[in-house]
Amino acid sequence: MSNVVIDQTMSLDGFVTGPDDGAKFPLGTNGGERLFDWYQGGEVMRGDPRFAPRGRDRDVVELMFEAYGAFVMGRRTYDMTKGWNGTHPMAKHVFVVTHEVPRDVPKGESTFEFVRSVDEAIAKAKQVTGTKAVAIGTASIAQQALAARLVDELFVHIAPIVLGRGRRLLDEVGALPIALELAEGVVGFAATHVRYRVRNTPA
Repeated sequence: MSNVVIDQTMSLDGFVTGPDDGAKFPLGTNGGERLFDWYQGGEVMRGDPRFAPRGRDRDVVELMFEAYGAFVMGRRTYDMTKGWNGTHPMAKHVFVVTHEVPRDVPKGESTFEFVRSVDEAIAKAKQVTGTKAVAIGTASIAQQALAARLVDELFVHIAPIVLGRGRRLLDEVGALPIALELAEGVVGFAATHVRYRVRNTPA
């Protein structure tokens, strides 16, 4: 059975964007654009200039490429990225949670399916991943999945910045506490990567 992994980069104080994130500033302002600085500084990976990390950060990104068979996203992220022009950088299969299917879906190397709920998206994603994991890549979907106890792991990449404002990863996650078990910690060149197992037991 495929694991469901929330994979997110966040600031030290827990923000996945700065304030005023949107189409113009996808990662927000006030420093939000620096959250993914850890993806840069080295040689380009897989011919994609968006990915050029160094040292152990590079090992982590390589692991991400190999580990995930499908991504679950929200409609807002899909719209801001313009559907990645049809090719998601890490996944052949992308499931977008939305109540309204877009009229035009860009054609590329990824397949996009639009579903109405997080649980449906995760169930469908598991059907196509084989032994690979299902990754959740947006905060709102991560929160809904945690609240529904559908998450097996949290894999957070902590960028060395304090934003103070913006969109938090772990707001509105349902009944608390959510018990976590540390599974792995990697101190990279420009970020710290921490993996937790989620104990999906009733609160």
